[in-house]
Parts: sequence; C-alpha cells; structure tokens
Amino acid sequence: MYGATSHEQETEQAIHHQAANRKYYLSHREKVIARVNEWQKAHLSKHAEYVKNYREQHPETEIAHHLVHTAIRRGNLVRQPCEVCDGFYAQAHHDDYSKPLEVRWLCKRHHFEICHSSVAHGSSH
Repeated sequence: MYGATSHEQETEQAIHHQAANRKYYLSHREKVIARVNEWQKAHLSKHAEYVKNYREQHPETEIAHHLVHTAIRRGNLVRQPCEVCDGFYAQAHHDDYSKPLEVRWLCKRHHFEICHSSVAHGSSH
C-alpha cells in the first residue's frame, strides 16, 4: 500500500489473514470443527475462567450485548445494512456502552477496522 501508515498496513494484513482463514475453514470445515471441539474439551476450565474474568472486568459490554440481542429478538431493534459499504449482514457496534441500544451497523470488515483503529487511538475498544 503506497502511502499507507503502519496501522493501515497492519489492518489490511489482518483482514487478508481473516479472508485466508475463512477460505481454509470452508474447505476443511469438518477437520477444523473436530480440532476446535478437541481443544475446547481439553481447555474447558481455562476458557470458562477467561470468559468469567472478562465479564467481571467489562460488565457494561456484557449488558449492552445482551440488551441488543434481546431487542433484536423481540423486534424492537432491526438489523440494518453496513453504514459504510451497505453490506447485507452487519454487526451492532457500540460507540458508548452506557447507551446500549444506540448502535452503528457495520459489516465484519468495517467493525474490525473501527474497533482496531479505536484501540490504536486509545479508545475503550
């Protein structure tokens, strides 16, 4: 990428790796699922501890995610296309977890870019 910053290059590389990983997963789905299941069984308590610690350290994110999922399920919040590229399947992105139902709809790629650029600039994401 000509003229790109180091962060932009890292983001592009991460997106490229995600695409490569997705392609591998789609062509080796059964093998990957078996390996993940095996790992989860072997590390179940470690993973459960990680999830518990994360939820304790970030209760606002847990609450916001739960409220969004509940609102979508009840029809009070309707999933929209990505606000950047108009992509069909978008994820809810919180700019402020204290306002759990105020979300921006972003495709996986743009959600990744926004969250990772926020981390690089010292935001809570």
